Amino acid sequence: MRIVVCLKQVPDPVTVAPDPLTGAIDPQDLLYIINPPDLEAVELALRLRDASNGAGSEVIVLSLGPARVEKALRHCLAMGVDRVTRLAMETVEPPGSSVVAIALAGAIRSLGEIDLVLCGARSQDRGSGEVPARLSELLGLPCASSVTGLEVGAGHVTVHRKLERGAREVVRLPLPAVLGLETGLAEPRYPALPAFMEALQASIPVLQLPRAGAPTLPLHTPDALEVRCPQATVGPPRPRPRAIFTPDYRLPPEERIVQILTAGTPRKAGVLLEGSPAELAVRLVAFLRERGFLTQEKQRDGGERDLAG
Repeated sequence: MRIVVCLKQVPDPVTVAPDPLTGAIDPQDLLYIINPPDLEAVELALRLRDASNGAGSEVIVLSLGPARVEKALRHCLAMGVDRVTRLAMETVEPPGSSVVAIALAGAIRSLGEIDLVLCGARSQDRGSGEVPARLSELLGLPCASSVTGLEVGAGHVTVHRKLERGAREVVRLPLPAVLGLETGLAEPRYPALPAFMEALQASIPVLQLPRAGAPTLPLHTPDALEVRCPQATVGPPRPRPRAIFTPDYRLPPEERIVQILTAGTPRKAGVLLEGSPAELAVRLVAFLRERGFLTQEKQRDGGERDLAG
């Protein structure tokens, strides 16, 4: 089998920390990792290649991005993929899903006949999940998204899809096909140290692409759907709201008002003392003695006095 995996490098969520005053994120402070669904797609492609045992079987990884993407591609080489290619595009801002899909589709066409195109269902940084569907439209191949399991047969692939509200769906697609994979399909292997050292010395092919918006890149053809979203803003996280007590609706109004005023705290039982000041003092001292707050000590003249406990 010839399998193509489309890989993306995304910021590590642990390193994303907006400035508390300006709300801006300094790109110099970010560390990048392989998008987790894409990394699992690489592992799954390697397992399918090893299981096929056919002549000409290979796994090819494509990634669109700057020079830092080569680190992710070298990790894939250490895992055991056959070929990697970096698609370099001169853009100031990160390209949108339409640009990514067009660039990947052009690179996939240049590879000749393929059996499967595997992508992560969505990326951690944007999460639109549009790239698999756009790729299938540009390549003219069937597509299945939100894939949680698959079995490859002779000329077809059976996939299990995750739907809304916990529903599941089983679909059979002819090969070649484009699949958007969810996480949990395969645990990525950890390459050995010699494989890492060999991958560090490998040469990464780079395919230069024109600047986004150039006439040679058909961004505005009818087949390329362009979606515009409002400008997103980044700011410090909001403080967690405090839980507010809600009175019991089954109680009468006066008791609900009492619950609101006391925030639902039950009242402690108390004793109301009445009488003259002398009587109240005697009863108060007796109460404190019963509770152990006062202890008695005998004096030399035979009398007693109270001491605070």
